[in-house]
Amino acid sequence: MIDNKMNFMCNDTCRIIVGKDIDFLLGIMNSKLFFYAIKTYYGGGGLGEHAVRMKHTFFQQFHCIKADPYIKELVNSIVTTSNLTIENELNTQVYKLYNLTPEEIDYIENREP
Repeated sequence: MIDNKMNFMCNDTCRIIVGKDIDFLLGIMNSKLFFYAIKTYYGGGGLGEHAVRMKHTFFQQFHCIKADPYIKELVNSIVTTSNLTIENELNTQVYKLYNLTPEEIDYIENREP
């Protein structure tokens, strides 16, 4: 989530991230590619059948690319409208930025959540 009103709150299992291009980072971290990578390669084990343990130390291994203005625009649209079509476009753009092949995209898209 992103908090533009500076109401920062979290409990002992949350982290607050600040800095440049936070909206871009939010887009990457909420993409299907990121979730797949954390769950498959970097995560610390499952939580039930469909959940994955998300610890900030796991994220350090995920290669994040240079901020893209279009991703930032999509994230800001999602934050204001909660539009599923925009979320699908976000995933499409993240796949492009990471140069995934159609086969790789299909594999990620058709995995269990």
